[in-house]
Amino acid sequence: MSTIPDHIGFYRFIYDNYGSQIIGKVRHYIRTAEKIATFRQHLHFNLRAKRYHLIPRSLQVKPLVNTKEGRTIAETTSRRFLLARISQNAMELKHLEQDLRCQNGELRLELQDDHLSTLQSMKDNAQTLLTKKCKERQKHKFDLLLAKSNKEDLHECTDKWVINHSSRQLNLIEKKALSKGLNFTPAPKSIPIPRIVAAVETGLRKVPSSEAELARINIIGALTKAKPPPSNITTEEYRAIKDLKKDNSILILPADKGRATVILDESEYHQKILSMLSDDKTYKKLKRDPALALERKMNSLLLSLKRAGSFPDALYYRLRSSAKTTPLLYGLPKIHKPNTPLRPIVSFINSPTYILSKHLVTILSPLVGNSSTHVIKNSFDFAKFISTQCIPSGTVLVSFDVVSLFTTIPTKKTIDVARQRLSVDSTLEDRTALSVSEVTHTTLRILLECNILVLQQSIF
Repeated sequence: MSTIPDHIGFYRFIYDNYGSQIIGKVRHYIRTAEKIATFRQHLHFNLRAKRYHLIPRSLQVKPLVNTKEGRTIAETTSRRFLLARISQNAMELKHLEQDLRCQNGELRLELQDDHLSTLQSMKDNAQTLLTKKCKERQKHKFDLLLAKSNKEDLHECTDKWVINHSSRQLNLIEKKALSKGLNFTPAPKSIPIPRIVAAVETGLRKVPSSEAELARINIIGALTKAKPPPSNITTEEYRAIKDLKKDNSILILPADKGRATVILDESEYHQKILSMLSDDKTYKKLKRDPALALERKMNSLLLSLKRAGSFPDALYYRLRSSAKTTPLLYGLPKIHKPNTPLRPIVSFINSPTYILSKHLVTILSPLVGNSSTHVIKNSFDFAKFISTQCIPSGTVLVSFDVVSLFTTIPTKKTIDVARQRLSVDSTLEDRTALSVSEVTHTTLRILLECNILVLQQSIF
């Protein structure tokens, strides 16, 4: 036999040495390999379109009825067509790969090893070239689809949902990511089995052993079959979130009202916070943190109440503080007001008085909303109320905005009002064993008088 040519002229070589029947099988083998490369790229393109919530132009269904319901039906139908095409691509790719393996087995019986090796090299080169060509074409198509989708979704990323008051310019992908809201959680890439098991074991502690074991078996079966949820965020949006997180010059905050996300320069945010704390009539900077002393004082109070029989042991140990954390001050931007001032919020979570405050809420909350004057809950309640009133002509509606409401409430007056209301509350004994005096002049007083906060390691 003659020397094997390098790809070019290989078909002629096979024809001269093996005949027309084998050259037909070789050509069919190469064409099948090229089809596999093409269908594989088609499948990748459609899967990527699904992941990014895009519909290829060939599958886009125009609504026959131009209403919201009609457009929803058309979009749903388009997405179902996309799923059907993905299923079809995967099935055809599977059949082609099976066919290629069968053809490879037949050619192994017909061709010598060195000839078969050259054929495999030709097949790999043909697939590589076609894959590169298809990938470039599919990338261009995908970029066009994504650009069109970004223009259509631009209204969702407007100033209604993303308020940028920082010096950083946000691109469209960053706006889309932020428009999902600060409560948005990306779908996990894997099932958090250890966390689920830990949570289940915690919940089964008080369940009878037989029922707990049955629950474990059912949960293990469910976890075995469980699959991670589909991604609810694109790769570009995920990268945008990581980039925003790394930028220490900005702060991303929820708006004081509404579901908008606000971006502020960190320097401007701290300047506004410090401006609030500069009010000497309301805030005073302390030389040291009094949280530990406050914790000891409160625990001593709780112990005296327990010894007096006002607290059962279980409630005493639940309310007692053992890990002091100074309340943290932060601000939420008021985007509905000029210059975007901040609403100060003090987080008392894990502070010495946090659990005791929650317990006191259960005692005092039934007293709220029972005054003789009308209490407006929200704008809907006000609209309902005002619609039933006879408003004389020439009446002017006036609203007043209270500045720094909490810090201007007189402590002594608050305690006196609570005492008066509790004194005539016939249901107080159903909620607590504490007396009126113990609720107001002991428990409530210590909570109202011990208001401390921390900002950048400074105590106020």
